Amino acid sequence: MAIALSTGLDLATQAVSCPSTTLCVVSSPDGVAASTDPTGGGRAWSIAQIDSDQAFGPVFCSTLPQCFITDTAGTVFMSTRPAAGVGAWTVSPGTPEFTSGTCPTTTLCVAVDGGTDRVLTTTDPSAGAWTQTAVPDDLAGIACPSASLCLAVGVAGALEISTDPASGVWTSTTIDHASQLNAIACPSISLCVAVDSNGHAVTSTDPTGGPSAWTPAPVNGCADPTRCSTEQILASDNTGVHTVDASAFPGSGPFLTGLKLTGNLLSWSHAGTPRSVTLTP
Repeated sequence: MAIALSTGLDLATQAVSCPSTTLCVVSSPDGVAASTDPTGGGRAWSIAQIDSDQAFGPVFCSTLPQCFITDTAGTVFMSTRPAAGVGAWTVSPGTPEFTSGTCPTTTLCVAVDGGTDRVLTTTDPSAGAWTQTAVPDDLAGIACPSASLCLAVGVAGALEISTDPASGVWTSTTIDHASQLNAIACPSISLCVAVDSNGHAVTSTDPTGGPSAWTPAPVNGCADPTRCSTEQILASDNTGVHTVDASAFPGSGPFLTGLKLTGNLLSWSHAGTPRSVTLTP
């Protein structure tokens, strides 16, 4: 058995795109994992090792389906059969490197290249012909809840809005001057949620309503300007690795203290309250 206390967590994540309930595509260091039955367990997923020399990052798909994925060398691959293995993926030489993208329809895809001031748009994804539009801000994330509304976010709270993304016309504004906006999701035209580098979710039910229509709120349970200390206790036994406790409290810790293993009994204190768990030998 092994026990570890982790503070200041920085957990690795993978990019995922699920254009429908019967297809999810995930990028990983080993290649591209895809499933036509995402709830079917491990055997329902297959990995295509498209390029053994590179890891893969951002991915997005249309409902066609048509999927785009970029590797760490900046090469973009495309597939209309993403779950069909290595042979179903080909290099898309006309598609620029991207860090975030979306396809609100099968004939419109929009993307951004993180750290640059470009919006990438195509009305013919299969042809790989993309229009690059320069905007005033470096962008990091994009969401298009419909073909007539796209929003891209970036440095210093930048927000780029287009009600006709295929035309390349974008309007610039700022919704959070203090922070880098890292990503945005819009499940509908009446709800968008952006996240910033200071632990806030910035939400709007009227995304085109100007800066006053956006409200930031801390997502770590701490009131501004107090920052939280995040801690976890991880335990590994014969059933696998488990997170047996976690905390996020204002101020500086530690808050998970007194870690002790007696036989199979792991005990500790959670902000002064005793806790314990029995591990499987």
